[in-house]
Amino acid sequence: MATLEKIRSKSVFLIVVIGVALFAFIIGDFLTSGRSILGNDRVVATVGGDKIDIIDFQKRYNEAAQQMQGRANDLDHAVLQQQVLEAMVQEKLINDELEKLGIEISADELTEFMVGNNASYQLLQFAQQMGVASPAELYSMIKNPSNFGLTAEQVAPLKQQLLQIENQTEQMLKYAKFERLVSGAIQANDLDKKVLNADNSIYNITFTKKSLADLNDEEFPVSAADLKAEYNKNKERYRLNTEVRKANVILVNIVPSEKDEQEGQAIFEDAVVELRNNEGLGSLLSNDLISIKQSYTTLARITNSKIKDFVAAASVNELSEVSHVGETYSVTKLIGKKVETDSAMVNIVLAQGDVALQDSVLAQLQNGIALAEFEGNENVQVAQQEQWINLMDLPAQENEAKNKIIAAGKEYFVLNSNDQGAVFCKVVEKKAPKTQYEIAEVSYTVEPSETTKQDLRDKLQSYIIDNNSHPNFVSNAIPAGYQAMEVQLTNDMPQINNVKDTRKVIQWAFSAKKNEVSPIFEADDDYYVSLALAEIIDGEFAPISDTNINLALTDQVRNDKKAAKIIEDIAGKANDLNGYAALLDGKVDTTTVNINTPFISLIGFDPILTGAVAGTPVGALSTPVKGVNGVYVFTVNSVDAVGTTLSDAEAAARYAQRIGGVAMTTPGRQNQTPIILEILREKQPVKNQMLRFY
Repeated sequence: MATLEKIRSKSVFLIVVIGVALFAFIIGDFLTSGRSILGNDRVVATVGGDKIDIIDFQKRYNEAAQQMQGRANDLDHAVLQQQVLEAMVQEKLINDELEKLGIEISADELTEFMVGNNASYQLLQFAQQMGVASPAELYSMIKNPSNFGLTAEQVAPLKQQLLQIENQTEQMLKYAKFERLVSGAIQANDLDKKVLNADNSIYNITFTKKSLADLNDEEFPVSAADLKAEYNKNKERYRLNTEVRKANVILVNIVPSEKDEQEGQAIFEDAVVELRNNEGLGSLLSNDLISIKQSYTTLARITNSKIKDFVAAASVNELSEVSHVGETYSVTKLIGKKVETDSAMVNIVLAQGDVALQDSVLAQLQNGIALAEFEGNENVQVAQQEQWINLMDLPAQENEAKNKIIAAGKEYFVLNSNDQGAVFCKVVEKKAPKTQYEIAEVSYTVEPSETTKQDLRDKLQSYIIDNNSHPNFVSNAIPAGYQAMEVQLTNDMPQINNVKDTRKVIQWAFSAKKNEVSPIFEADDDYYVSLALAEIIDGEFAPISDTNINLALTDQVRNDKKAAKIIEDIAGKANDLNGYAALLDGKVDTTTVNINTPFISLIGFDPILTGAVAGTPVGALSTPVKGVNGVYVFTVNSVDAVGTTLSDAEAAARYAQRIGGVAMTTPGRQNQTPIILEILREKQPVKNQMLRFY
């Protein structure tokens, strides 16, 4: 019966999910200006020549949202939507490659992973949830439902879920083969292994330098032609995969006013007076403004050291000191103490049937029947066997059951019953009684009043009216008490500055004109948001006029000119480091360089210098080297090996981790997309059109 109920509950769940998906699609189509239900307007993204349909996307999104229910209350739907779409894009990229490579999974391979000795943990869990011992029994239930007291209609939802798991498993096995193929194609050769062993060296150098910052910028002018030449030299760095909209955004945090703070403090002070003047919680139990968390606990379970110290030393009805953190005031009150067992090891047996059946089962239990004897009895289920339960964690409505367990001996007894069934319990073992403390954590969080919210909104609205173009919106922000932050928006961004519910602001930006200022948007009840559109960049490359790009190019060209000047002035004019130090107005220092470490002591981050050091023979005087921030001359005094020399197998494994198969197929630390997917994306451009729908 438990299995039947689980299947019934799953079928209801599936109907709800399908209903929600259809409803969301129909309403979504209605709200997007009457788009054709059957046309290209259903396309949420394209991957090369393939299309991702809005119905398929909505179905996947609903499944993901259902899985996240209760686990991430603060999840932004726009973030989840983007994650789901990205997963579908990656599937299409890889599936297309799998098809080209002819990678398939045989029926035997799939069977082994579904029901064999190597059955997946996901499937084993699912089998347990359905009340059967193994995945093989799940399939048996579908093929022969009558053997389990079920009908074909009752197992239909289960069949659908298993089919979905089969498809997911087949894809996973294909991906694993693809990863092995990629890894096998990128292996370390003898030269790679030699370089990796060289990386295990520390170079001891003596050097002198001239910092580029020591030269006057005004003596090295940068022309438009210089910038264009430098831009063209590294133009691929500025390639755009999608349209970019540059803007400035004002985020007004909706926080309590000073008056709100004063009123909130007064409310909490009244609550503290009530707690001091009364036993227990007094009238606070009916005060909707005050939050109260009551619990039984031991000292060992209290994680806050201040509260633990208070409870250990306090008398009953005593209050702790008031805590004020951020907008929240809190105080702890010791309501009572008692010495009682807090944990018990129990057997729990469920009997489904009338009173006569219940009496029979209880008699058998009290006469010592082995619990294994009930296996296969559809009216009796062993719910727990010799499992510890924490009695303090039981809810208040279970106090009667809790007291029965505490008072119980070694015999089975009725924990709960009615005309249809009973719960029997046996206490196998109890923990020794401990001192338990009943505490109440009383708190109040000051919220912004409606008057405060309206004042903040009115002030921002007045600012928008008076500064309704981008230049004024930005230039007048600071005097008005705002910060107009620069942002770069793309159509696949779910949020602005990680603020929840700002996707609608991005939607506005992609329908706006240059210099236009948005109306006020509310984001997650915490912010009022307004945005001014500065620039629309819809070309193949980010333009040289972009402020950040222009500044970076200017710095690079100017530094190149400075370095060239320094090198021209000193090249070949000295025979040793002391001579070069005199020419550079510098001093001679020593430091160490390790190829595996990005920073050099006394110098800083300079991969150019690191490479030059690694290529210079011991004892040789280098030519002047242009680094990131200066010009250097050095000698390599010695090279020390770090650790042991890598074996061929160790070198091959390190190569795979750094630039080989593992690096290609594993998500990176900063960019969670594996490199191989970025390569596939270059072959099949992705166009994200979700902004049209959400």
